[in-house]
Amino acid sequence: MEKIRNRTKELLKNSYGVYSKVFVSSLIETEIGNFEGVNVENPAFGETICAEKNAILNAVTNGMKPGQLKKVHINSSVKGFLPPCGSCRQVISEFVNENTSIVLHDSDKNKSIEILFIDLFPYTVNKKSFDVFE
Repeated sequence: MEKIRNRTKELLKNSYGVYSKVFVSSLIETEIGNFEGVNVENPAFGETICAEKNAILNAVTNGMKPGQLKKVHINSSVKGFLPPCGSCRQVISEFVNENTSIVLHDSDKNKSIEILFIDLFPYTVNKKSFDVFE
């Protein structure tokens, strides 16, 4: 865990958080390998890409399929732990399995906490939500 925490801390310097001054990195572990991402802000904040989404898009580009996401690691420049935003939780939900966890890292204190994704986001909009249209 320390190796990944250190890698996510190192990735923070690639983050582009020039407007909010919040720098975020993510490393995801999947069945097909590990993928990284950082947040990339834009003055039109709706166009900002979160680190978690960036890592997931990278993994999908490289072949990740739904159910293959094992862990999402998140590190940031804020004090303490920064969980994924609601939008990221929804994107993450498309690729999880019942054992997928979210690992929040606090590099300043060299601490990490691990939470099952289902405990963090128990209700999602998913494929079953659209069964009413069939």
